[in-house]
Amino acid sequence: MNIYLHLETSVRELDSKLLLAVLAASKGHEVVLSNLHNILRGLERKLLKPGILHTKSLTPGKSKIFLHNKIVNLGCKITSIDEENGLVDYGYNRFAKVRYSNKTINQASAVFTWGPEDYKTLKKYYPSHAHKIYMTGSPRVDLWHPNFSSYWQKKSKKSNKPYLLIPSNFVGLAFLSFHERLKIRKMSGYFEREPGLLRNRLEREGEQFRLLSEFIEAIKYLALKNKKFNIILRPHPVENVETWKILLDKIQNVSVIRDDGVSTWIKNAFAIMHNGCTTALEASFFKKPIVTFMPFKQNHQRKLANDLGHKVTSVNELSKKIHRIYLASKKN
Repeated sequence: MNIYLHLETSVRELDSKLLLAVLAASKGHEVVLSNLHNILRGLERKLLKPGILHTKSLTPGKSKIFLHNKIVNLGCKITSIDEENGLVDYGYNRFAKVRYSNKTINQASAVFTWGPEDYKTLKKYYPSHAHKIYMTGSPRVDLWHPNFSSYWQKKSKKSNKPYLLIPSNFVGLAFLSFHERLKIRKMSGYFEREPGLLRNRLEREGEQFRLLSEFIEAIKYLALKNKKFNIILRPHPVENVETWKILLDKIQNVSVIRDDGVSTWIKNAFAIMHNGCTTALEASFFKKPIVTFMPFKQNHQRKLANDLGHKVTSVNELSKKIHRIYLASKKN
Protein backbone atom coordinates (compact mmCIF):
# COMPACT_ATOMS: atom_id res chain seq x y z
CA MET A 1 0.00 0.00 0.00
CA ASN A 2 1.20 3.52 -0.78
CA ILE A 3 0.84 5.80 2.24
CA TYR A 4 1.19 9.57 2.01
CA LEU A 5 1.71 11.40 5.30
CA HIS A 6 0.72 15.06 5.12
CA LEU A 7 3.29 17.17 6.99
CA GLU A 8 2.17 20.75 7.66
CA THR A 9 4.45 21.98 10.49
CA SER A 10 7.72 20.10 10.80
CA VAL A 11 8.72 21.27 14.30
CA ARG A 12 5.34 20.04 15.57
CA GLU A 13 4.77 16.88 13.54
CA LEU A 14 8.01 15.59 11.99
CA ASP A 15 9.07 13.21 14.76
CA SER A 16 5.63 11.61 15.12
CA LYS A 17 5.15 11.31 11.36
CA LEU A 18 8.59 9.68 11.09
CA LEU A 19 7.47 7.19 13.74
CA LEU A 20 4.38 6.37 11.65
CA ALA A 21 6.49 6.15 8.49
CA VAL A 22 9.01 3.74 10.04
CA LEU A 23 6.27 1.49 11.43
CA ALA A 24 4.41 1.46 8.10
CA ALA A 25 7.59 0.80 6.11
CA SER A 26 8.51 -2.06 8.46
CA LYS A 27 5.23 -3.72 7.46
CA GLY A 28 6.07 -3.45 3.75
CA HIS A 29 4.23 -0.24 2.83
CA GLU A 30 5.68 2.48 0.58
CA VAL A 31 5.62 5.76 2.50
CA VAL A 32 6.02 9.38 1.38
CA LEU A 33 6.25 12.16 3.96
CA SER A 34 5.62 15.58 2.40
CA ASN A 35 3.43 18.67 2.25
CA LEU A 36 -0.01 18.41 0.67
CA HIS A 37 0.89 20.42 -2.45
CA ASN A 38 3.70 18.08 -3.50
CA ILE A 39 1.66 14.95 -2.76
CA LEU A 40 -1.24 16.26 -4.87
CA ARG A 41 1.09 17.28 -7.71
CA GLY A 42 2.71 13.83 -7.72
CA LEU A 43 -0.68 12.13 -7.88
CA GLU A 44 -1.95 14.40 -10.67
CA ARG A 45 1.18 13.80 -12.78
CA LYS A 46 0.94 10.05 -12.07
CA LEU A 47 4.39 10.10 -10.50
CA LEU A 48 2.72 8.72 -7.37
CA LYS A 49 0.27 5.83 -7.35
CA PRO A 50 -3.08 6.05 -5.53
CA GLY A 51 -2.99 5.09 -1.86
CA ILE A 52 -3.90 6.42 1.56
CA LEU A 53 -3.46 10.11 2.34
CA HIS A 54 -3.19 10.63 6.08
CA THR A 55 -3.91 14.32 6.65
CA LYS A 56 -3.71 16.65 9.66
CA SER A 57 -7.33 17.83 9.87
CA LEU A 58 -10.82 17.66 8.37
CA THR A 59 -11.67 21.34 8.79
CA PRO A 60 -14.75 22.08 6.65
CA GLY A 61 -13.34 24.95 4.58
CA LYS A 62 -14.15 25.23 0.88
CA SER A 63 -10.53 24.91 -0.25
CA LYS A 64 -9.90 21.81 1.87
CA ILE A 65 -13.12 20.14 0.70
CA PHE A 66 -12.09 20.91 -2.92
CA LEU A 67 -8.58 19.46 -2.42
CA HIS A 68 -9.85 16.35 -0.67
CA ASN A 69 -12.39 15.79 -3.48
CA LYS A 70 -9.51 15.94 -5.96
CA ILE A 71 -7.52 13.40 -3.97
CA VAL A 72 -10.47 11.00 -3.66
CA ASN A 73 -11.18 11.33 -7.41
CA LEU A 74 -7.53 10.40 -8.08
CA GLY A 75 -8.24 7.05 -6.42
CA CYS A 76 -6.96 7.73 -2.90
CA LYS A 77 -8.54 7.17 0.47
CA ILE A 78 -8.28 9.84 3.18
CA THR A 79 -7.60 9.30 6.87
CA SER A 80 -7.01 11.95 9.51
CA ILE A 81 -6.13 12.83 13.07
CA ASP A 82 -6.44 16.49 14.05
CA GLU A 83 -2.98 17.84 14.93
CA GLU A 84 -4.52 20.87 16.69
CA ASN A 85 -5.99 18.32 19.16
CA GLY A 86 -8.21 20.72 21.19
CA LEU A 87 -6.68 19.55 24.46
CA VAL A 88 -5.92 22.92 26.07
CA ASP A 89 -9.57 23.53 27.02
CA TYR A 90 -12.07 21.52 29.02
CA GLY A 91 -14.60 19.73 26.83
CA TYR A 92 -14.47 18.89 23.12
CA ASN A 93 -17.89 20.08 21.94
CA ARG A 94 -16.77 23.37 20.38
CA PHE A 95 -13.77 21.76 18.70
CA ALA A 96 -15.92 18.98 17.24
CA LYS A 97 -18.30 21.49 15.65
CA VAL A 98 -15.64 23.87 14.31
CA ARG A 99 -12.99 21.44 13.07
CA TYR A 100 -15.24 18.77 11.51
CA SER A 101 -18.44 18.46 9.48
CA ASN A 102 -20.54 15.69 8.01
CA LYS A 103 -19.21 16.62 4.57
CA THR A 104 -15.52 16.36 5.49
CA ILE A 105 -15.94 13.18 7.53
CA ASN A 106 -17.88 11.73 4.61
CA GLN A 107 -14.81 12.33 2.42
CA ALA A 108 -12.63 10.36 4.86
CA SER A 109 -12.39 6.59 5.20
CA ALA A 110 -11.18 6.76 8.81
CA VAL A 111 -10.95 9.39 11.56
CA PHE A 112 -8.51 8.74 14.41
CA THR A 113 -8.75 10.37 17.84
CA TRP A 114 -6.39 11.26 20.68
CA GLY A 115 -8.46 9.65 23.42
CA PRO A 116 -11.91 8.88 24.83
CA GLU A 117 -13.13 12.49 25.02
CA ASP A 118 -12.77 13.40 21.33
CA TYR A 119 -13.78 9.85 20.34
CA LYS A 120 -17.10 9.99 22.24
CA THR A 121 -17.85 13.58 21.23
CA LEU A 122 -17.28 13.01 17.52
CA LYS A 123 -19.47 9.90 17.57
CA LYS A 124 -22.19 11.93 19.34
CA TYR A 125 -22.10 14.82 16.83
CA TYR A 126 -21.65 12.66 13.72
CA PRO A 127 -23.58 9.43 14.44
CA SER A 128 -23.97 8.52 10.77
CA HIS A 129 -20.17 8.29 10.52
CA ALA A 130 -19.58 6.61 13.90
CA HIS A 131 -18.36 3.42 12.20
CA LYS A 132 -15.30 5.18 10.76
CA ILE A 133 -14.18 6.91 14.00
CA TYR A 134 -11.41 5.05 15.86
CA MET A 135 -9.79 5.72 19.23
CA THR A 136 -6.13 5.03 18.48
CA GLY A 137 -4.27 7.72 20.37
CA SER A 138 -1.78 10.09 18.74
CA PRO A 139 1.78 9.17 17.72
CA ARG A 140 2.83 12.52 19.18
CA VAL A 141 1.73 11.22 22.59
CA ASP A 142 3.38 7.84 21.93
CA LEU A 143 6.67 9.74 21.77
CA TRP A 144 6.13 10.98 25.34
CA HIS A 145 6.41 7.39 26.59
CA PRO A 146 9.49 6.53 28.69
CA ASN A 147 10.58 4.13 25.92
CA PHE A 148 11.58 7.18 23.86
CA SER A 149 13.40 8.94 26.69
CA SER A 150 16.85 8.24 25.25
CA TYR A 151 15.72 9.53 21.83
CA TRP A 152 15.03 12.99 23.20
CA GLN A 153 18.16 12.93 25.33
CA LYS A 154 20.38 12.19 22.35
CA LYS A 155 18.77 14.86 20.20
CA SER A 156 19.19 17.51 22.86
CA LYS A 157 21.21 20.59 22.01
CA LYS A 158 21.96 21.30 25.62
CA SER A 159 22.40 24.78 26.97
CA ASN A 160 25.76 25.38 28.64
CA LYS A 161 23.79 25.86 31.87
CA PRO A 162 20.51 24.45 33.21
CA TYR A 163 17.63 26.20 31.53
CA LEU A 164 14.05 27.28 32.07
CA LEU A 165 11.91 26.60 28.99
CA ILE A 166 9.27 29.19 28.05
CA PRO A 167 7.07 27.92 25.20
CA SER A 168 5.29 30.84 23.57
CA ASN A 169 1.71 30.92 22.31
CA PHE A 170 1.01 34.47 21.12
CA VAL A 171 -0.96 34.45 17.90
CA GLY A 172 -0.40 38.21 17.52
CA LEU A 173 3.25 37.47 16.67
CA ALA A 174 2.30 35.23 13.74
CA PHE A 175 3.93 35.55 10.34
CA LEU A 176 0.52 36.33 8.89
CA SER A 177 -1.08 39.71 9.56
CA PHE A 178 -4.36 40.04 11.45
CA HIS A 179 -6.10 40.73 8.14
CA GLU A 180 -4.61 37.61 6.53
CA ARG A 181 -5.63 35.43 9.46
CA LEU A 182 -9.18 36.82 9.42
CA LYS A 183 -9.40 36.23 5.67
CA ILE A 184 -8.31 32.59 6.03
CA ARG A 185 -10.83 31.97 8.80
CA LYS A 186 -13.59 33.60 6.76
CA MET A 187 -12.74 31.55 3.66
CA SER A 188 -12.64 28.40 5.81
CA GLY A 189 -16.14 29.13 7.12
CA TYR A 190 -15.18 29.52 10.80
CA PHE A 191 -17.34 32.63 11.31
CA GLU A 192 -20.39 30.89 9.85
CA ARG A 193 -19.96 27.82 12.05
CA GLU A 194 -19.30 29.88 15.18
CA PRO A 195 -21.17 33.25 15.10
CA GLY A 196 -19.43 34.71 18.17
CA LEU A 197 -15.93 33.89 16.94
CA LEU A 198 -15.09 37.27 15.38
CA ARG A 199 -15.78 39.20 18.59
CA ASN A 200 -13.97 36.51 20.56
CA ARG A 201 -10.87 36.85 18.36
CA LEU A 202 -10.81 40.64 18.71
CA GLU A 203 -11.09 40.49 22.50
CA ARG A 204 -8.62 37.61 22.80
CA GLU A 205 -5.93 39.27 20.68
CA GLY A 206 -6.16 42.45 22.74
CA GLU A 207 -5.76 40.40 25.91
CA GLN A 208 -2.88 38.47 24.36
CA PHE A 209 -0.87 41.62 23.64
CA ARG A 210 -1.31 42.72 27.24
CA LEU A 211 -0.11 39.27 28.36
CA LEU A 212 2.82 39.47 25.95
CA SER A 213 3.94 42.74 27.54
CA GLU A 214 3.80 41.12 30.99
CA PHE A 215 5.77 38.10 29.79
CA ILE A 216 8.55 40.26 28.39
CA GLU A 217 8.88 42.13 31.69
CA ALA A 218 8.84 38.82 33.58
CA ILE A 219 11.62 37.38 31.39
CA LYS A 220 13.75 40.48 31.99
CA TYR A 221 13.18 40.20 35.73
CA LEU A 222 14.05 36.48 35.79
CA ALA A 223 17.20 37.04 33.75
CA LEU A 224 18.31 39.79 36.13
CA LYS A 225 17.55 37.93 39.37
CA ASN A 226 18.72 34.44 38.44
CA LYS A 227 22.20 34.18 36.93
CA LYS A 228 22.76 30.45 37.44
CA PHE A 229 20.44 29.25 34.68
CA ASN A 230 19.57 30.21 31.13
CA ILE A 231 16.14 30.97 29.69
CA ILE A 232 15.09 29.37 26.39
CA LEU A 233 12.14 31.08 24.70
CA ARG A 234 10.64 28.70 22.16
CA PRO A 235 8.28 30.45 19.73
CA HIS A 236 5.10 28.74 18.60
CA PRO A 237 5.34 27.31 15.04
CA VAL A 238 3.17 30.15 13.66
CA GLU A 239 5.18 32.91 15.36
CA ASN A 240 7.91 34.96 13.75
CA VAL A 241 11.21 34.11 15.48
CA GLU A 242 12.76 37.42 14.39
CA THR A 243 10.03 39.38 16.21
CA TRP A 244 10.91 37.58 19.45
CA LYS A 245 14.60 38.33 18.92
CA ILE A 246 13.79 42.03 18.74
CA LEU A 247 11.56 41.89 21.81
CA LEU A 248 14.22 40.10 23.89
CA ASP A 249 17.29 41.77 22.38
CA LYS A 250 20.36 42.16 24.63
CA ILE A 251 18.86 40.36 27.63
CA GLN A 252 21.61 38.21 29.10
CA ASN A 253 21.10 34.45 29.48
CA VAL A 254 18.02 34.52 27.20
CA SER A 255 17.94 32.68 23.84
CA VAL A 256 15.19 32.43 21.24
CA ILE A 257 15.32 28.93 19.68
CA ARG A 258 12.85 26.93 17.61
CA ASP A 259 15.12 24.11 16.45
CA ASP A 260 13.92 20.50 16.84
CA GLY A 261 10.67 19.26 18.32
CA VAL A 262 9.52 20.74 21.60
CA SER A 263 9.94 17.37 23.36
CA THR A 264 13.70 17.73 23.10
CA TRP A 265 13.60 20.98 25.03
CA ILE A 266 11.05 19.82 27.60
CA LYS A 267 13.02 16.68 28.36
CA ASN A 268 16.16 18.63 29.26
CA ALA A 269 14.65 21.70 30.97
CA PHE A 270 14.53 21.94 34.77
CA ALA A 271 11.09 23.63 34.55
CA ILE A 272 8.48 25.03 32.16
CA MET A 273 6.92 28.51 32.40
CA HIS A 274 3.85 29.13 30.24
CA ASN A 275 0.35 30.48 29.84
CA GLY A 276 -2.23 28.47 27.91
CA CYS A 277 0.25 26.29 26.03
CA THR A 278 -0.20 22.66 24.94
CA THR A 279 3.42 22.12 25.96
CA ALA A 280 2.20 22.04 29.58
CA LEU A 281 0.37 18.75 28.86
CA GLU A 282 3.49 17.17 27.45
CA ALA A 283 5.60 18.53 30.32
CA SER A 284 3.23 16.88 32.80
CA PHE A 285 3.93 13.50 31.15
CA PHE A 286 7.66 14.15 31.46
CA LYS A 287 7.02 15.01 35.14
CA LYS A 288 8.57 18.44 34.74
CA PRO A 289 7.64 21.26 37.14
CA ILE A 290 5.20 23.63 35.42
CA VAL A 291 4.73 27.28 36.36
CA THR A 292 1.71 29.12 34.97
CA PHE A 293 2.24 32.89 34.90
CA MET A 294 -1.10 34.73 35.22
CA PRO A 295 -0.37 38.41 35.97
CA PHE A 296 -4.02 39.50 35.57
CA LYS A 297 -7.49 37.99 35.32
CA GLN A 298 -7.93 36.58 31.83
CA ASN A 299 -11.29 36.27 30.11
CA HIS A 300 -9.90 34.13 27.30
CA GLN A 301 -7.44 31.79 28.97
CA ARG A 302 -6.94 28.14 28.07
CA LYS A 303 -8.03 26.86 31.43
CA LEU A 304 -7.10 23.19 31.30
CA ALA A 305 -3.50 23.93 30.30
CA ASN A 306 -3.23 26.67 32.93
CA ASP A 307 -4.59 24.43 35.67
CA LEU A 308 -1.65 22.04 35.24
CA GLY A 309 0.95 24.39 36.69
CA HIS A 310 1.80 26.23 39.89
CA LYS A 311 -0.10 29.49 39.33
CA VAL A 312 1.77 32.71 40.11
CA THR A 313 0.50 36.25 39.62
CA SER A 314 3.53 38.54 40.12
CA VAL A 315 7.09 38.62 38.81
CA ASN A 316 8.47 38.51 42.36
CA GLU A 317 6.43 35.40 43.17
CA LEU A 318 7.41 33.94 39.80
CA SER A 319 11.12 34.46 40.45
CA LYS A 320 10.96 32.88 43.90
CA LYS A 321 8.97 29.88 42.67
CA ILE A 322 11.34 29.18 39.77
CA HIS A 323 14.39 29.68 41.99
CA ARG A 324 13.03 27.10 44.46
CA ILE A 325 12.38 24.64 41.61
CA TYR A 326 15.89 25.24 40.29
CA LEU A 327 17.46 24.52 43.69
CA ALA A 328 15.37 21.35 44.02
CA SER A 329 16.47 20.19 40.56
CA LYS A 330 20.12 20.61 41.60
CA LYS A 331 19.54 18.44 44.68
CA ASN A 332 17.86 15.75 42.56
